[in-house]
Amino acid sequence: MTHEQQEVMSFVTEWYGVATGARRLPDDAYFRFLALWVAFNGLYSLTFPEAKSEAAQIRSFGNWDKAKKAHAEALGTNNTLYRGAIDILGEKGVFNYLTKNVERITDIQDLQGVVRLVYRVRCNLFHGRKVPSNLRDHKLVEASHIIVSELMRRLIEPPCIEAGLPLS
Repeated sequence: MTHEQQEVMSFVTEWYGVATGARRLPDDAYFRFLALWVAFNGLYSLTFPEAKSEAAQIRSFGNWDKAKKAHAEALGTNNTLYRGAIDILGEKGVFNYLTKNVERITDIQDLQGVVRLVYRVRCNLFHGRKVPSNLRDHKLVEASHIIVSELMRRLIEPPCIEAGLPLS
């Protein structure tokens, strides 16, 4: 096995240990992010059905006026948790294993760039490149959770409240 294959296999065995209960997570940040992503996926799939791929739906979300407004509001309200999460993603960027390049946020005001990095964290996680035992991976997953959670809160809570739908 190559070094890269060995690394991926160690990720596979770590996640398998989590799934079977043989290994405990320090907290549930990964599972909160996974559950949140399912909700987020539903939102952008419903909103942008004409987009031909998940990546295209993410790009559409990043250009959506309502999402850009939610992002600007979150940045403008002295939301240090949201801003800090973006700073964590932007600090070193996120590696794209397909292109072998580090992707970076060039402008925190640009939602497209922010959600692109959140999507990269999601892709790395879903394709076996993020593990709970790695502190940096944990920080990236937690930061991604904070960003998506804040955007979702601003986008879905007001319509749900107006329609009388339960939020939980």
